[in-house]
Amino acid sequence: MKKTLLALLSFLTLSGSAYALVYLNYAEYLADKHVIVRQRPIENYALSDRVLRQEVVGIALRLTAGNFRNIETIVLPDPYTCENVFIDVGQNTPNSWACRSVEIAAKHGIITKNNNHFRPEHDITRAEAIAMVLSGVKLMPKTDNSRPWQEVVMETSEKLGILQE
Repeated sequence: MKKTLLALLSFLTLSGSAYALVYLNYAEYLADKHVIVRQRPIENYALSDRVLRQEVVGIALRLTAGNFRNIETIVLPDPYTCENVFIDVGQNTPNSWACRSVEIAAKHGIITKNNNHFRPEHDITRAEAIAMVLSGVKLMPKTDNSRPWQEVVMETSEKLGILQE
């Protein structure tokens, strides 16, 4: 599991890098594990592109099916009728698949429903991506208002050996 999380977080946090193709092996590994969709030709991985919030939600959900830990696989119902949990995510807004993934992730605590906007097509921050991934595999620690949640996420990822300081 640690190898998969390391590969995933390396893959997610290298966006915009001029050396992104160096990480093609991470993309292929994640595709082998069905965490991301295999791309052909390999240029379709678009490793130098930014990663969107809706994309990481889908990845976090797929991680639950990877038998990485003793966690319940989250199944995406099909068909799914959007419940409009977030103002900016609807049945076909921003696309036909985001609502199902985003709302199911919210129901399972991978993302919070405390804000009525999800911002599916916004770039994701490193801390947000790590938090979604850790939440998907049930490694996200409890946070409180004593310090920023981003600090807790980064500290946890360092303790787990996923990211180095």
